[in-house]
Amino acid sequence: MGLIALSGCRLFATYEFVDTATGAKNIEVSGEIVDFLTRVPISGVEVCALERPDIACVVANADGLYTLTGIPANEAGILEYTRSGYKSGLHFVVSGAENVTTDYEMIDEIQLALLSAVLDPPVDPDSALVLSHAESNGEGTPGTVASLDPASGNGPVYASEEGIIDLDATAVIDRIGIWYGLPDGDYTVTMVHPTLDCQPTGGWPADGLSSHGTRAYQGYLSTAAPFECQ
Repeated sequence: MGLIALSGCRLFATYEFVDTATGAKNIEVSGEIVDFLTRVPISGVEVCALERPDIACVVANADGLYTLTGIPANEAGILEYTRSGYKSGLHFVVSGAENVTTDYEMIDEIQLALLSAVLDPPVDPDSALVLSHAESNGEGTPGTVASLDPASGNGPVYASEEGIIDLDATAVIDRIGIWYGLPDGDYTVTMVHPTLDCQPTGGWPADGLSSHGTRAYQGYLSTAAPFECQ
């Protein structure tokens, strides 16, 4: 599988370079990694191109910043984020011809345990999870309904930005929907609001403007591309 660019967040063009050894065009991926709840930068996160051992992994610095180099332009792939004490995370992305900046939020094991405590069945820490969220001009989009195709596992359950789960919620409380206990495989995520048009800001292409593709892996939280609703 080739790799990558965006992590489902907005792209910011900088410059590109050519691998003089092969003549192939490569780009850089840079970003900041923060805690899902506190938004505090996380140092020591290893960032890799999943299943691409030819691309060197990097480690986020004290400010949670990283730059991954040697990424093939105009290809699809997966970014992997791992650190002790946090749920390993994946982003599903498609690169363009320019360098990009993409930020990522990680959920720590304590947050995951608190989430599991209120769910029935509970979250298996070694299972596959998919998280998606929708927003409108930086604000939440209550009432948005999230769906996963094919339907599988448990969910969606809906959480506030503070990570509080409402088990009775049938639509987005603020912006987040979570599926858990999923078998490995490819899925399509769709977010539909009753009055707004929600479209993914990145991620793997899928049929329909309100959908994008993702993949579940055991032991990982797959973060789907954010949806922008207008």
